[in-house]
Amino acid sequence: MVQLTTILLGKKPVIRSKSKGKVSKQLKSLLNKPTFHPLARKWEELSEYPPRRLTYCGVHTGPNGEVKYDPHRESQTYFVPDQDYYKIPVPAVMKDAYWNRELLARKTQINPWDLDMQKRAWDKDLRDETDFQYLAFRKKFQFSVRELLDQATKERR
Repeated sequence: MVQLTTILLGKKPVIRSKSKGKVSKQLKSLLNKPTFHPLARKWEELSEYPPRRLTYCGVHTGPNGEVKYDPHRESQTYFVPDQDYYKIPVPAVMKDAYWNRELLARKTQINPWDLDMQKRAWDKDLRDETDFQYLAFRKKFQFSVRELLDQATKERR
């Protein structure tokens, strides 16, 4: 028998199960209930400042307006991936604002063959008809017209 205790802390119930077992439908609906907190319902990504404006951020200028050379600037910059082959230098302090852009830049560089195999592994219908043993695009139980004709002529003889 499942022994469950609920402790109410504020408005959010904390469920502690003492043994492994099935959870009732009522408890599942309680856990899956959407929150009314506005931030919990609508999550927005970090606002992204255009990185091209930040290329000259953190540059020290002299009284005449000329840029002073900083030997440590290169080690402190973070390169934001932009498009395919171009990177924009940004101060390392601003690095966290561009995590999503970096993730997207890495995502586009995945081999399309790998993407197709990932899709085939997750989709049930495609998983059933794909032969993963050789990691090829060969499908199970599907033969070309030439193979069908050869097989038919062999059986006829």
